[in-house]
Amino acid sequence: MKKCKFISMLFAIVLGAFILTGCSQDSIDEALIGTWSWEFDQNWSYVFDEDGTGFRNGANIGTTESFEWSVVDNELRMGFGSISQSGIQNEVWAFSINDGILRLHSTQNPDLLYYYIYQH
Repeated sequence: MKKCKFISMLFAIVLGAFILTGCSQDSIDEALIGTWSWEFDQNWSYVFDEDGTGFRNGANIGTTESFEWSVVDNELRMGFGSISQSGIQNEVWAFSINDGILRLHSTQNPDLLYYYIYQH
């Protein structure tokens, strides 16, 4: 009887942990690694590094923002900034890659849809 109770409790704990953490897992999608330039102005680009870091820039206005990135549940998640600054800004994008074109569609603002061309 004690053994059955123990197994039931253990199962409940494992199930609870699984539910709390969800079934998603952060990963690096190798298809994103590289430099992607905006279709309308190649001075605006994203660089995704294989270690899960990267940056985006608007060279014509002199801005560069570093970020950490991962793919969770087929969504690109990027965290900008640092805790020592004003905080971390997170962006979540639905994405697809077809024929060297990266399509980013914001899950936070459905009006934002961008296309980027793979450079290298």
